Amino acid sequence: GAGVEEAVSQELRLHQARQRATESMEALQLKLSRVGSGSVGGSVSAAARYASWPVGAALEIVPPSSAAGNGAKPIPAKLVRYDAASNRFEVELGDGSVRVISAQLVRRSLAAGAARRPSSSGSGRSGGSRGSS
Repeated sequence: GAGVEEAVSQELRLHQARQRATESMEALQLKLSRVGSGSVGGSVSAAARYASWPVGAALEIVPPSSAAGNGAKPIPAKLVRYDAASNRFEVELGDGSVRVISAQLVRRSLAAGAARRPSSSGSGRSGGSRGSS
């Protein structure tokens, strides 16, 4: 019945939350081990920042500069997961397909607040968030 489905759904959400926590911890440990071994740099801080982005966060896939010169626009996507070892994102596109993209081509969407609220209009408020990371 509905109670069984809800229990299964809660169990699935709990499992996914534990998996995200484990992945975040692994990413953090990887970053800390690199810092400890002396390879401190922008890539370490960027990877640590990427690892902190929540699953489902609104992202944009930025076309390479050659494509951007041809008028290519960023492609909206949602974060599925970040793999610190390969420095790649697994993202879900608007059509539901999943792609693995180099972190250099991914950025947080300026409409990140809109991704948290279901909206049929697709337009988020442009108040912006304080502090960029």
